[in-house]
Amino acid sequence: MWKKCSKRLPNFDPLMVYDSLIFDLDGTLWTSNQAGSSVLFPGVVEGIQKLAEKYALFVVSNCQVADLKRFTELSGLGACFKDMECLGATGRSKGENISALMRRNRLTKAAYIGDSAGDQIAARQAGADFYHAKYGFGSPAQECMGFDSFGEVKDFFLSLVQASP
Repeated sequence: MWKKCSKRLPNFDPLMVYDSLIFDLDGTLWTSNQAGSSVLFPGVVEGIQKLAEKYALFVVSNCQVADLKRFTELSGLGACFKDMECLGATGRSKGENISALMRRNRLTKAAYIGDSAGDQIAARQAGADFYHAKYGFGSPAQECMGFDSFGEVKDFFLSLVQASP
């Protein structure tokens, strides 16, 4: 797996250790179907439950507070997340919200998983590493490591924990 990762991310360090994973909501954990209802991406429930055993998990999104509530009700995953922040609660940019969440929770090495160039820029502004959810809606602003499914997100981050000394 490490060779595959190093080809996709030239500066990849297989021994990097994160204290937390921060997820975007729309396009990363769920999407809207043709009827306008929100639907979890395949593997999100199992993946979040497994990741929560090894990492502190968070959500930062440009959504409204009601969307975060609907996500936790729909998924049943509310207890897996230590904290959530959104534009609707603060009126601040995603980068500012990621920074505030990191300060509030004393995070020192966070990975942000999102699906757009805006997510990548916001993560960079906040000092978090960015990973692209290619199964989502957008493209990153710059080349970075990406995942074709949420199962790949789960497998990658669990492999980092197993590989760390």
